[in-house]
Amino acid sequence: MSFGIQSDPSLWKCKQLQVLKHHTSDVTALDFGAKFYLASVSSDKSIAIWEWTPGLGYTQAPFSPLTAHNYAITKVKFSPDGNSFVTSAYDGNIIHWNLKIGQDDEINFSSVYGTRDNSTRDYKLVSCGNDDNLLKLWILSYDLARGRVSLSPLASLQGHTSAVTSVRFNHKSSLLVSGSMDKTVKLWDVPSLTCIKTLESHTRYVTCCTFSCDDSLLASGSNDKTVTIWDMRGNLGVDVPLNYCC
Repeated sequence: MSFGIQSDPSLWKCKQLQVLKHHTSDVTALDFGAKFYLASVSSDKSIAIWEWTPGLGYTQAPFSPLTAHNYAITKVKFSPDGNSFVTSAYDGNIIHWNLKIGQDDEINFSSVYGTRDNSTRDYKLVSCGNDDNLLKLWILSYDLARGRVSLSPLASLQGHTSAVTSVRFNHKSSLLVSGSMDKTVKLWDVPSLTCIKTLESHTRYVTCCTFSCDDSLLASGSNDKTVTIWDMRGNLGVDVPLNYCC
């Protein structure tokens, strides 16, 4: 099956750029926001907000860390414009945070919501991991006229030696990243359905991974309590400014 997208040979040069340390327990979720801000959340109940500073790379923002949840945090997700984000936790709450990026950086939570499981999402292509060590791709077809949805398998990708814990498409849908209990991060070329790179940095299993809005950076989190920043093209250093994509 053709996806109409091209793989990028420069991705073979992907390299480790930086390791971020703050959390005192496993990192459970990551997401990039506007101006390359990065949010990491953890079972330690804290939210770390990281900003890029030429010469230093990623350091915590002045208002970081954030503490409002009473139990382990499970997810973090920025809004499409990258200027606000939500976090969820085992305390049963979802907190919406407003991030103002400008001369006076500040952050505050605007509201707290009780969780309800009534959301729906539509995808043309879905990926998932299971304890059979495989990364699986699916075609999701939905008939709006009949209100029917069908899911059919497309491919199973083999490469990890333990359970796959996290998967994510890049924004161009040309690349997949997967994290595993085998402590590795793998990059998969979608057109050819092959693994093009295995990244090793973490000392315990990988829990989450995410791409920056321009796909130039990849972040992975782990039960080793760290976040690793990966330079997707292998030509960045911590001394250079980043060109904002959003």
